[in-house]
Amino acid sequence: MQGRLKGWKQLAADRRKSVFLTLIISYMIILLLPVTLGGFFYTRIEAIMIENANSSNTAMLEQVKRTIDSRMKEIDQLTQQIAFHPKLLRMLDQRGDGDAQQNLTSFIDFMGDMSRYSKVNSFIADSYVYFNNSDIVLSPKMKTDSHTLYQGIYNYQNLTYDQYKKQILLPYHSRFFNPSEEMTDGQGNSIRMITYVQSLPIGEKEHVAGAFVILINEKQITEMLANIQGIGDETVFILDADGTVLMSTAESDQENGEIISYLKKLGGGLSGKGSLEYAGTGQVKGQGQGLASDMMVAYTTSSQNGWTYVSVVHKAIVLSQVNAIKMWAITVVMICLAAGGVVCYYMAYRHYRPIRDLVHAVVRGGGTNSTAAFPKNEFELIKEKVHTLFEKEKDLETTLSRHALVVRTEFLSRLIRGHVDAAALTEQDLDFMNVHFESGLFAVLLLDIDDFSEFSQQNAEREWALMRFILSNVSVELLEHKSYLIEMERDRIAILVNLPAGDGCDTRMEAFVVNLKDMMEKRFKTKLSISVSDVHEGIERIQECYNEAVFAMAYKMIKGQNTVLYYEDVQKFGQSTYYYPMEMEVQLMNVARSGDFVNVEKILNRIYEVNFQSGGITPEMGKCLFFDMFSSVLKLLGSLNIARNLVFNDESDPVRIISKCATAEQMVDQIKRLYKQLCEVVQEERTDHGEQLYRKMTDYMQEHFHDSMLSLTMMADHFGMNASYLSAFYKNYSGRNVSDEMTEMRLNACKRLLAESTLTVSEIAQQVGYSSNIGLTRVFKKAEGITPGQYRSAMNHESG
Repeated sequence: MQGRLKGWKQLAADRRKSVFLTLIISYMIILLLPVTLGGFFYTRIEAIMIENANSSNTAMLEQVKRTIDSRMKEIDQLTQQIAFHPKLLRMLDQRGDGDAQQNLTSFIDFMGDMSRYSKVNSFIADSYVYFNNSDIVLSPKMKTDSHTLYQGIYNYQNLTYDQYKKQILLPYHSRFFNPSEEMTDGQGNSIRMITYVQSLPIGEKEHVAGAFVILINEKQITEMLANIQGIGDETVFILDADGTVLMSTAESDQENGEIISYLKKLGGGLSGKGSLEYAGTGQVKGQGQGLASDMMVAYTTSSQNGWTYVSVVHKAIVLSQVNAIKMWAITVVMICLAAGGVVCYYMAYRHYRPIRDLVHAVVRGGGTNSTAAFPKNEFELIKEKVHTLFEKEKDLETTLSRHALVVRTEFLSRLIRGHVDAAALTEQDLDFMNVHFESGLFAVLLLDIDDFSEFSQQNAEREWALMRFILSNVSVELLEHKSYLIEMERDRIAILVNLPAGDGCDTRMEAFVVNLKDMMEKRFKTKLSISVSDVHEGIERIQECYNEAVFAMAYKMIKGQNTVLYYEDVQKFGQSTYYYPMEMEVQLMNVARSGDFVNVEKILNRIYEVNFQSGGITPEMGKCLFFDMFSSVLKLLGSLNIARNLVFNDESDPVRIISKCATAEQMVDQIKRLYKQLCEVVQEERTDHGEQLYRKMTDYMQEHFHDSMLSLTMMADHFGMNASYLSAFYKNYSGRNVSDEMTEMRLNACKRLLAESTLTVSEIAQQVGYSSNIGLTRVFKKAEGITPGQYRSAMNHESG
């Protein structure tokens, strides 16, 4: 026994060593990987720094280029203004003769104009115009000759007077820039100037009459460059289109003689923008012998005048910080490697301890078989134990899956009815029931099987079960969204639909309903009624979806069988009354008395549209409406003394005509049929002459009811009839007295004015045929039960 225990301990020790070794090697690899990557990236620091320096220098040169280009553009504009100045053109045409006083006046005026023009550019130190024919020099400040100008004001140290005239004043120049030169002013001060020359007149190469000269102070450009952000240790050179160095920010040509020689050697070879690395020997890296570079050169070329702006910086300045960082990085890496080795050993031992304890727990718990081959290491032992547990769990899941369908169906049935506390459900609860919702949007559909007699003549439970099975499978096939089907009753199936987030859900639901009805009718000869709830968010609102679907299905009594009922549509049908006002009933009866079925049908269509298509009412209130309309038919039969059998045919109980109808559409068709028969009877009993006379009387009252003198006597005089005969004719023809008709016309007009105008009751009384508001108020209250003022207040309250 002790030998076996000793052997187990030895094997455990061997396994511990193997796992521990694996852990420490893993940690060392994790430690060395970032160190190796860091070393690689550190080797890239120099290249990245050089790229950043070149990018910075190029951006700085772009700013320099834009600034100087704008100043040069101003100089070009100044040249244009001076060269085409009318006074200058006249002076260039003169040959030195003429009135001296007049010439002096012209010179003075032109000098004043030059003074105004020269103030537009801070680069311009001075400017002057030279006249070849007279050797006169005009500047904004003075008039002199070329020799005096050269000797006493602007003396070029590198040019003699003759060279000055031959190179600057006399030749033809077009926007010529002479490189920066040392010159001495009249006070003995040494300054550097860039000389800009434009021969006059512009474009005359053969007959040069003079020259316009601008002296650009190099110091102004240097100060401008010093204020530009990014210029520090760089030396900036400006080259013209031919590669001539116009100026530089170097303190002396000797200091940068080598780079200047290199730039002159490149000449016009620089174009666009870019960067170079320049070796001290005058070679470029990658050319010649490829010597190591010690200077970085960035350049950009102006498209305006072809000038090239060059920045030169010593590479040692840029990389000074990089070299320091490299030394620090190497030191830090060495320290990290030493400390990391210690930490790796500690972390490996720390993470091995739980594994060791777990193995001991498995061994003590009987997780291994003493007679079986021992695993290679601790992980194999744990894997073996977990595999055993998974096998047991799988057996348990197999047992539960046999009852999962029944459990899920019962759960969903209770969920949609609200018998489950939806707010307390968790993801684990739903997973246990094998219910998975992709989003929080839900809707419920109810499918009622109305008739499948064409599919099966039997009405046994077996056929009902078969039909529910078919309907369930067709629904699953057509429905695109996640859904669950629940059999509620023998002829009813509920579908809980889980809609995806986003737009277009309603459209896809409508398409499913249409396709389902079409397939069931065409393939299986089955008629369905489908109710659809609104879409609600949240699992706790599934009960509300189910209640809405049940509520919508109740309106199958109004819409009829084999229909689709949306809760969104039927919820507005819940008004507590119906639209059939007394005025419309009177209008309907009056039109029917005249036998005009066309207008009768229009009124009935209007009543049906307002109540069932636009407004919507409950099924109970709809039946009340049709019984009320049916009573109007009975009233007409009584007032016109028409026999019932002429309208109701042989129906012993006329009420059954309405009560046996299943839908509102069938009811309104029956009402129309009754009115049509009634109108036909009325038309048969009346002559054309009586119809025309009745219409003339009605039209006359409509035109004169606003006259307070209108009366039965006035109408009898107008139509040349006896007043008693006229009254009897009108009542027999329409069923109403003339006075009642007049009163109704006046009251209708009064109601319209009360609702649509701001007239006082007295003013309205005069417009509708009453001499005072007292008479109108008395008649109005008798007919409506309220005064005109109360009627107006009620109308304003409803509209508000």
